[in-house]
Amino acid sequence: HKPTISWVFLALFLLPGVLHLIFQTSTNPWGVYRLSIYIIAVFVIFRMFQHSAPYMINSITWVALLGIIGNLYALIAMAQMFYFLPQDPNSIFAIWNHAIRFSGPFLQPNFSALFFDIVIVSLLIQGIRTSFQRVWFMLSILPIATVLASNSRSGILLLATVLLILWMQSIEKKKMFIYSTTTVIFSITLALYWNSLLQGNGQEIVLASRLAEGGFSARISLWYSVFHLFMEQPTLGIGYGNLAAHFAEAQAYTHQQHPLWTTFSSASYWVHNLVLHFFTEGGIIGGITILTMLYIIARKGWSILQQTNAINHPQFSSFMVVSLIVLHGMVSISFFQGFFLSLLSLYLAGLFPVQNSDTTSLPIKHRSLHILYMIPAIYAAIIFYQLVSTQISMDAVFDDNPDSPRFIEEVAKAIDNPWTARPGLEYLLANMELTHAPAYQWVNMYPYIFSSWQLSQDPAAFHRLILQAHLADNALSERYWSEFFLQAYPNNSAEKTLRHHINIGHHQHEALRMDML
Repeated sequence: HKPTISWVFLALFLLPGVLHLIFQTSTNPWGVYRLSIYIIAVFVIFRMFQHSAPYMINSITWVALLGIIGNLYALIAMAQMFYFLPQDPNSIFAIWNHAIRFSGPFLQPNFSALFFDIVIVSLLIQGIRTSFQRVWFMLSILPIATVLASNSRSGILLLATVLLILWMQSIEKKKMFIYSTTTVIFSITLALYWNSLLQGNGQEIVLASRLAEGGFSARISLWYSVFHLFMEQPTLGIGYGNLAAHFAEAQAYTHQQHPLWTTFSSASYWVHNLVLHFFTEGGIIGGITILTMLYIIARKGWSILQQTNAINHPQFSSFMVVSLIVLHGMVSISFFQGFFLSLLSLYLAGLFPVQNSDTTSLPIKHRSLHILYMIPAIYAAIIFYQLVSTQISMDAVFDDNPDSPRFIEEVAKAIDNPWTARPGLEYLLANMELTHAPAYQWVNMYPYIFSSWQLSQDPAAFHRLILQAHLADNALSERYWSEFFLQAYPNNSAEKTLRHHINIGHHQHEALRMDML
C-alpha cells in the first residue's frame, strides 16, 4: 500500500540486470534490457491504477466488457477451428493462425485458456454478488466450453480450481452448486457437439485427454536443465533474457545425466516456472525478490479469504485474477507475455490500492521521478528507429558479395550493436533462406551464423551451422555440430537424416539442404 515499498521492489527486480551488465559479459545484453523494460512497464501500470483499479475492476461495466470480449474471442476460436476465417492466416491478423485446439486470437491454446479463465472467474463472481443473476452465468457458458475444447491442461485445472474456491467461499453453497453445475453441463455439451462436428475432418479432440500426457515430465526435464544453469552462476544468474543462449548446452547436459529423459526433450527457451526463471536469469537477488512478492500476495489473499463473506470483499476479484496468472506462470510462460503482464499490473493495483492520497500536490523533486515513466516509450522509439534503419541498410547490400567492404560495413553495424544484434541476424539469415542464397554466401557467412547460434541455440540455428560446415566441406565441424544437436534434441525428425549423413553420406558427396534437417 505504500509507494516507497513499490519503488524498493522495482529497484530489487532491476538490480540483477544492472549488475549483470556491469560485472559480467552478457551473451545477449538486449535480452537484459528488454526484460528490464517489461519490469518497469509493470511498475508504471501498477502505480497509475492504484487509485482507480479497485472501482473499475468491481464495476458492472468492466465485468460486462470482459464478458463481451471473452465471448467474441471464443467465437473467433470456433470460426478458426472450423475454417470459417480466410485460409491465409496473415490476411486478417498475423496471430490468427489456423492452429487446432481453439487457440483463437492468441499464439497458442494455453494463453487463450488462461484469458478465458480470467473472464469466467470475473463473470461468476459478478453473478454471485448480484444474487445469482442468470445473465452472468449464461455469459460464461461459451468461454468455459472453449477452455474445455482447447484441451489446455493448465486451463482446465485452473478452471476446476476456480469453481471449487467459489463454491467454498459462497455463503449459499447449494445455490452456487446448482448454478455452476448447470453452467458447466451446458458448456460440456457444447464442447462435445463441437467435437462431434470435427470428427469428420480428422480433428477429433477427446476432452481433457491431454491431462494424461507427459507434459509435466517434459517440465521436470526442463527445470532440471535450468537449475543446473543456476548452480553454475547463482549470484547474478545467466542474465535476464539469456536462457536461449545457454539452453541447448544445458539440455545436452541433462540428457547425459538422465538418458531416459531424452523422450521429454524440448525446444523451449522459457523456464515455464516464474520462480525458477528469476533464480536462473536473475540469480539469488531476483529469486528472493519474486518469492517475497509472491509471499506478500499470498498473505493478502489469505486475509481476504478469512473474511465472513470473502466474495463481496472489494479485493477478492483482483486476488483471484492475480492468483490465476501466477499459478499459470508456475507451469507456463504467460507471466512473461506483455498481454498478461498488463492484466497482472492492473489487478495487482486492485489488490494493493492506494486511497485518500493527494498526488496533485507532489513536490517538484518527487515529480521529477516521473521521468521513469517515459523510459518504455524512449526505448520503443530508439529500437524502432534502429530496426527500421537496420533493415533499410541491409536491404541495400543484401545482393552484394559477403566479402565486399560495403556488405561487411553495413551488416556489422547491426550485428555489432548489442541492441539490434538478434533481430539483425534473424533478418539477414531469414532472407538468405527465403531467397535461397548461393552456397558461397553460406560459407562466407560463418561468423554471423555462429553469432546467431550464440544468441539462440534453437534447432534452426543448429541447422544453419551444420549446413555451413557441409557446404565448406568441413566434415569435422559438421560432425561436431550434428552430434551436439542430436544430444540437445534427440527426438528431432532430422535424427535419421543427420546420422546417415555424418556417418556415410558426406563422404559419398551426398547433398544436404535445410529442408532435410
